[in-house]
Amino acid sequence: MRNSLLAAALLWTAATAGWAAPKEFPMPTRSESVSELFRCVVPEDWRSEAKPAPDRGIRYTDESMAIEVIRYGLKDSKYPTPERFLESLRTGGVKLDKAGAVLVSGQDGMSYRRQYKIGGGDGPVGRTEWIFEEYVVLPQKGSFWVLKFESPSPVHQSEPEGADLWRRFLKGFRLG
Repeated sequence: MRNSLLAAALLWTAATAGWAAPKEFPMPTRSESVSELFRCVVPEDWRSEAKPAPDRGIRYTDESMAIEVIRYGLKDSKYPTPERFLESLRTGGVKLDKAGAVLVSGQDGMSYRRQYKIGGGDGPVGRTEWIFEEYVVLPQKGSFWVLKFESPSPVHQSEPEGADLWRRFLKGFRLG
């Protein structure tokens, strides 16, 4: 799995930096364009799932990690403002940390992180898992975008698995 992640990270570097990826890294990527709203690069073997209206978006996943892109704030949106969206993340006693400003698609966005434990006990059904989530909120006139990264782990980690993929995704993400 780690070799696959490294290969994907190198290929994303190639896709976002404009140089050709070495042939010894066979993990292909694909470019995605969603209704001319945004463009991004994701690993080719990740599947995509459309998110339903009114807050349309897409989820890319390899069945473990996931990246979501959702536009909120339009008519009938579940979250009319970034503040309401962030407020929803603070429920349930899970701490949400402001991670700082991040440049995405030539715009200043704000990053927020949280990590929490689910499950408990012994065996496959009761196993404990740590979920790392990072959200980047990008304002846009009359709406806002939320880019989300989710990575599970059997142990608490300061740097989640797939963090390099997430950084490459953010670097290559383009609105419009």
